[in-house]
Amino acid sequence: LTGTIPSELHRFDKINILLADNRIEAISDNFCYKSLWMMGDVDDFGCDAILCPPGTFNTKDGRKSLDFPSCKSCPYLGETPYFGSTKCNLQEISSFDQRKLEERQILTNVYQECGGLNWWIQDGWTKNEDFCTWHGIECDNSGHFVTSIDLAANNLAGKRCPPSEIYVLSSLEKLAFYSNPISFTFIGIENALNLKTLLVDSTKITSLAGIGRASSLTHVNLRFNRLSGALPDELQYLTELETLSLSDNFLTGNIPSFLKSMTKLKVLQMSSNRMTGKLLDFSSLKYLDHIDLSDNLLTGEIPRSFLSGVDTSIKLFVNLSSNR
Repeated sequence: LTGTIPSELHRFDKINILLADNRIEAISDNFCYKSLWMMGDVDDFGCDAILCPPGTFNTKDGRKSLDFPSCKSCPYLGETPYFGSTKCNLQEISSFDQRKLEERQILTNVYQECGGLNWWIQDGWTKNEDFCTWHGIECDNSGHFVTSIDLAANNLAGKRCPPSEIYVLSSLEKLAFYSNPISFTFIGIENALNLKTLLVDSTKITSLAGIGRASSLTHVNLRFNRLSGALPDELQYLTELETLSLSDNFLTGNIPSFLKSMTKLKVLQMSSNRMTGKLLDFSSLKYLDHIDLSDNLLTGEIPRSFLSGVDTSIKLFVNLSSNR
C-alpha cells in the first residue's frame, strides 16, 4: 500500500489501525493529537504511535507503544524510506539508492576521520541529506554521485585522514586536500578508476607507495612535502600523466630515465630538491611546455637534443638555474 493515511479517518475519536511494512509516505499532523487512537498510545507518543518515521524501525508493528516504546534508527540513511518499518533492510533498496547510501557513509567517514568538527568550513556536512550540497563536494551531471572533493586549506587532521575507502567513490575524478597537516597515503588508490587530478601539495606526505596503481591520473601535485630519496620506479606506470609537480621536497639521486617514456607530459616540476647526475634528453616529450629542474645538484652539459621533439609552436618555459 502506498500514499498517505486518508484524512477522512480523522472523524474517528478511537481507532486501532495497523499499517506496518507498507509504503506509507506521510501522516497528517492532525492524527498526532488523537489521544485515544491506538489504545491511547498516541497520547504518549504522538504520530510515532501510529507509524515510526522513515529511517527508523520498531520490530513490533512498526510503531511505538507502551510495550515497545522506541523507534530505533537504522545505520544507513534511507534504508527505511517509508513510515512503519519493522526492520532495516538494505537489500530492499534499489542499487541506485544503495550506492547513494554508501557514498554518503564514505563522506561521513571522511568528516569523522579528518576532524570535521574543527574544519574552517563544514557547511552542510552530515546535516544536509543531499551530500552534493556539502562544502567542497561536486557531483556528476545527474546530481547524484561524487566526482570531486576539494577540502584544501580547511584544517583537516587525523591519523586516518583521509580514510582509504574514499577511493571507492566510483565516479571520483578529483581530490584536492592540499595545505592540510595530514599524512596522506595512497593505500587503496587502485580502486579510484576514474581519478584524474590529485592535489596533495603542502601536506605531510613521506612516501609515494601505491601511487603507481592509480593509472588514470593525469595531474599530480606533490610539492612542499617530505618526500626523500630517489623517485620510486612505480611512477612509470602513470602513463597518462600530463602534469607532475614534485618541487620543494628532499628528493635525491639521478633524474629517472622512465620520465622520457611519459610521453603525455606537459608540465614537469622538480625544482628545489637534491637531484644529482646529468640532465636527461627529453626529446621524446613533444607536448612538454613547462620544465623546471632548478635549484638541484645537476652536472654536465645540456644535451644537444634536450627538447628537440617539442613542437616549436608551443610557448615553452624552461628553468635550469642554480645547478652545477
